[in-house]
Amino acid sequence: MATFRYKAAKANGLLETGIMEASSEDSLVSTLQQKGLIILSITKGDRALSRQEKNRSIKMHSRISAKDLILFTTQLATTLKASIPLLKCLDIQITQTTSSKFKIVLENIRDNIRQGHTLKDSLAKYPKLFNSLWLNLVEAGEASGQLPATLEMLGQYLTDQADLKRKAITALIYPSLLISVSILAIYIFMVKVIPIFTGVFRDFKMTLPLITRIVVAVSDFLKSHVLSTIALVFVVGFSMYYYYKTEKGRKVCDGLSFKIPIFGSFILNSALEKFSGCLGILIHSGIPILQAIDIVARTSGNKVMEEALTNAYIDVRDGKSLSSSLEKNALFPPLTVSMCNVGEETGELDKMLEHINKYYKDELTTFVERLSATLEPVVIVFMGGIVFVLVLAMYLPIFELALLGKGG
Repeated sequence: MATFRYKAAKANGLLETGIMEASSEDSLVSTLQQKGLIILSITKGDRALSRQEKNRSIKMHSRISAKDLILFTTQLATTLKASIPLLKCLDIQITQTTSSKFKIVLENIRDNIRQGHTLKDSLAKYPKLFNSLWLNLVEAGEASGQLPATLEMLGQYLTDQADLKRKAITALIYPSLLISVSILAIYIFMVKVIPIFTGVFRDFKMTLPLITRIVVAVSDFLKSHVLSTIALVFVVGFSMYYYYKTEKGRKVCDGLSFKIPIFGSFILNSALEKFSGCLGILIHSGIPILQAIDIVARTSGNKVMEEALTNAYIDVRDGKSLSSSLEKNALFPPLTVSMCNVGEETGELDKMLEHINKYYKDELTTFVERLSATLEPVVIVFMGGIVFVLVLAMYLPIFELALLGKGG
């Protein structure tokens, strides 16, 4: 048997590409023609990529964007809702996607389904793209016959997450750019301009004010140790990165992130928004609460939250309520605990989680809007203050010289 890669046109004009094993090219042509396809091209041997080679090529390239995944989810939900067969839906997705890497993934998923695998099992071959949340929701949707509705909820959740991330990044772009430019300007001032003043002061052999001596000392250090300073920054950066990769490092850093001034509450609310959103969708889709808590813990993205939810899993497994377990952890505010308690008592935990999720979503949106309005002037004032100190440090000795000249 040989491996062939083919491109063919369907009766409706849509293109189909795929990989198939056949004893000969003529045998492949006959098989494809029986399916009503018009053959456009066939390649054989080392020019045809095997599925393993395709998977390897995906790993070699950058990640597929969140936008591609959101479009895939929402469009698949829409086409399935229109009673279009799953394979046909995937064919439509393959022809419409603009990402060559994602197209390869979708082709592989389609080929797996043709061989008799479920959608969930086919998605599971790409764990970096489709995490536990994806797989369990798809499995629940397939089992209940509500896959379009489940994918629609998942698509809305992914869209909301992407919107919050986009708003946060947008709010931080200008301040970050301003800080970067200011740091560069201050660095140039320190290593190029200040040494000129320093030479003048030394010629007069005068006693410099304390603030001037400090600035001159920093300037001399930066000028003499440029490479070592850059190397130190890189060493510290890589050390922190590898420390964060360890189990202990992640726990420490994720815990400290909740205590960062101003941004700590935003990070905590983001974690709570993700917790309530994921858990609400999973429970609404019919997934047992124990399994749902386990999935949310593993997809939380925060080690401290993961540990808290793991403890909650143990408590619920032992017969305790979710709200009583959350109440023991300071991460979860009284409002969240109380609403979970009401949801458990009324049997509508998924609806209460939806309300919690909306609350935190609104809190995050408000924070980002306020941040964009207040951070820019704060950064300008702060960086302006640093520049003022540097200028003052250089001109104080000049003022003293001027006064001495008048006195003389």
